[in-house]
Amino acid sequence: MYLEKVEIAGFKSFAKKTTLEFSPGISAIVGPNGSGKSNIADAIRWVLGEQSMKMLRGKKSDDVIFAGTSEKARLGLAEVSLYLNNSSRKISLDFQNIVITRRVYRSGEGEYLINKSKVRLLDVQDILAQAGFGQKTYSVIGQGVIETLLKASPKEFREIFYDACGVRQYQIKKHISQNKLEATKQNIDRGQDLMREIEPRLRSLKRLVKKAEKKVELQKEKDAIFDKYYNHTLTVIQEKKDGIEADIDRYKENEKDILQEIAGFEQTLEEFEKKTTTLQVQEQSSDQLRVYKQDRDKKNEELYLIKGKISLEKERQSEGQLEQRKSEQEKLTFEVNNIKGRLSKAQTAYQEAQQKVKSKIVLQEEVNASILKIKTLIGTYQVKVNEKKVNFDEIETAVSNIFEAGKNIRHKIEKCQSLDELKKLGQDLAKQENELQALLVKIKNRQKKGQSQSMLTDLQTQLSEAFEKRGRSSSDINEVKIKEAVLKTEVQNLEKELFNTQNELKVADQALQKIKQQPQDKNSNLENYLATEIKLESEIKEIEKKIVVLEAEEAKRRQDELDERQKVFVVEKSYRRAQEELNQIRNKIHEVEISKASLTQEEALLLDEIGDDIGQQKLESLLNLYKTKPQKIEETQAREYAIHLKDLRRRLLTLGEVDPTTLEEYKETSERFTFLESQREDLAKASLKLGKIISKLDENIEKQFNRSFDIINQKFQKYFETLFGGGKAKLKREEVYTRVESIEEDPESENEATGGRKELIIEVKANPPGKKLRDLSMLSGGERALTSIALLMAIIESNPPPFIVLDEVDAALDEANSRRFAKIILEASHKSQILAITHNRATMGEAGILYGVTMQESGISKILSIKLEEAEKIENKKVQKH
Repeated sequence: MYLEKVEIAGFKSFAKKTTLEFSPGISAIVGPNGSGKSNIADAIRWVLGEQSMKMLRGKKSDDVIFAGTSEKARLGLAEVSLYLNNSSRKISLDFQNIVITRRVYRSGEGEYLINKSKVRLLDVQDILAQAGFGQKTYSVIGQGVIETLLKASPKEFREIFYDACGVRQYQIKKHISQNKLEATKQNIDRGQDLMREIEPRLRSLKRLVKKAEKKVELQKEKDAIFDKYYNHTLTVIQEKKDGIEADIDRYKENEKDILQEIAGFEQTLEEFEKKTTTLQVQEQSSDQLRVYKQDRDKKNEELYLIKGKISLEKERQSEGQLEQRKSEQEKLTFEVNNIKGRLSKAQTAYQEAQQKVKSKIVLQEEVNASILKIKTLIGTYQVKVNEKKVNFDEIETAVSNIFEAGKNIRHKIEKCQSLDELKKLGQDLAKQENELQALLVKIKNRQKKGQSQSMLTDLQTQLSEAFEKRGRSSSDINEVKIKEAVLKTEVQNLEKELFNTQNELKVADQALQKIKQQPQDKNSNLENYLATEIKLESEIKEIEKKIVVLEAEEAKRRQDELDERQKVFVVEKSYRRAQEELNQIRNKIHEVEISKASLTQEEALLLDEIGDDIGQQKLESLLNLYKTKPQKIEETQAREYAIHLKDLRRRLLTLGEVDPTTLEEYKETSERFTFLESQREDLAKASLKLGKIISKLDENIEKQFNRSFDIINQKFQKYFETLFGGGKAKLKREEVYTRVESIEEDPESENEATGGRKELIIEVKANPPGKKLRDLSMLSGGERALTSIALLMAIIESNPPPFIVLDEVDAALDEANSRRFAKIILEASHKSQILAITHNRATMGEAGILYGVTMQESGISKILSIKLEEAEKIENKKVQKH
């Protein structure tokens, strides 16, 4: 890790944004006094988290912000950024480059950023501790540090060694753990206070809860008895109501029966009244008898007229026209039969033609199959000829046979006139096929070279001729099909002619039927006259019967009227008795309904009493129970329940009202108290754990410090001898317990036995060559400077930080010691990057990059830079030119 770049804006004399780029090794910053070069060291110290304005050569936080000049106004913001190369991942952040930025405003507000994200100072200190920078960092050694290092207070000296020994990150963790431990203890105390505050209220609530629980217990007991008692009471009331309902139903049934009896009496009286009316009507029977006799005479006259019409109609009937129509119908029937005969013949001829076409098609298919077989034989023969090269003479004979077979087939097809001949032709083809198969077998058994291909071509030509003959057979079939179509047309014409003739026959038949209908109509008139004659005769007989009946009924009517009057008297007496019984029943119904209303009112009052006692919701539950499971108990037990209920009401009244929120409050308070107890236990465990962590950190700090202190002591001796050319030097440490009042506040551990704190005292012993080992105050200024440099170099080498800023550390050295110092920092630059602010030529000579600081404008610093390697090249070129 090393410092790649520093950006300064608005910090002290750097009014404008200024960038200084560095590389590993030594970089020197030079410039006249007052140019502002030490402000660069202050800027680096400031961004690393320095909080002491004294160390930054200021008094207030806004002293680091550019204060302005006569020509340029002051700024409101100071900002410094360090660009660290983290390719080695010394800082445990997954970034190649880490940018640490600090800003401050004139309002006093400040902020830290890591890679442009706001963070706390503690976060910056943590990652710097990982890289080897401490809070009291020795990485930036400013003006006067060399002179004051050996004069530092024990605490300041101790802080330098804590950073040098690499225990700062442990101390930060310890500090965090101590803060957590303190916060934990405070939380425990707050928890204790809250528990002490809650406990009295919890006890009070507990008493109220017991009272509430007792009330709940009594209420449950009351509810159990209450349900049984009032269920019984309601059941008794309901039974009484049911009895009354039964009485009402019985009385109403009696009322219904009496009403039906009365209705019967009323109906009987109504019937008597109707009969009286009927008897009154029958008094007019003599007039009706006279009407019947007149009607009979009239119908006899009508009968006489009808008989005359019947005689006249019989004389008018005739048969001549009927015979003529029958003759015409027979003629049309003969014509229809003739057409049907012709149609039958035509249909027979059409069917024979269809059969003939089918036979021709079947024959053609058989011929096609034979030809296909011959083609197959020719193909097979061709393959065999090519493969085996048979004898030329035998091939010629085979071709001749095939040619003759083709001619025979063509000749037979031409002469084929019937289905039997075609079938015979098929048999000949099959026979020739067998001969060809035998010929192929002979060809396979012999081989001879010759001109078989030419003969095969001729065979194919003959086969084409056979195909042409087959086409002629197809032509014959087409001719038969044409004849078939002609016959089909003829059949269709005959069918049309038959249809027309049948229509004519139908018309003639209708006319014949009409002629036949005429005598039927005349017969129908005659039949009507005869029926009217019979009807009139029957009606006359009926009238005569009625006349006889009416005469008998007149005598009976007078006797019936006398009997009915006697019956009416008896029914009216029974009717009056029934009316009296009805009135009695209705009075009883009225009395029972009054009793029912009284019970209903009693039940309503009881339900109101229950509702006031247990509430509407519980009342509904009780009613549901009563409706689903009505219960009845002994009267003695019911009386005991009533007494017990009265006692329970009194005891509940004595307990008084309990706030319904008491139980909930008690539950919440109890849960909170339990939670606080649990939290106290957890915090106690956390406190114990933090104590162990702090003890472990103290152990690690002590081990690391002791190990590093010994190394620094050895390096200190080495550098002391180098700078002084001999002599001896050592570091001495001692732990003492000092009373708290007598020392400055220190976060180190306190000794409980003595009541003091353990304090680490570090002393530097130096003995230059030729002098006795004595106190530092006895050394000269130059000796103290060299001793301080030797100590700083020992610290740096033992725990090298990524970079070191030396601000005019070599100012007090003479030329010889300057060379020794330059040699030491060159050696140190192999482990740490060196930024040296110097006037010393020897130090500048070891630098790879040289920055110059000037102040061309009053109060504003400006940077000039050059790489010495490039400068040397330029100088060498000038020398070569000369």
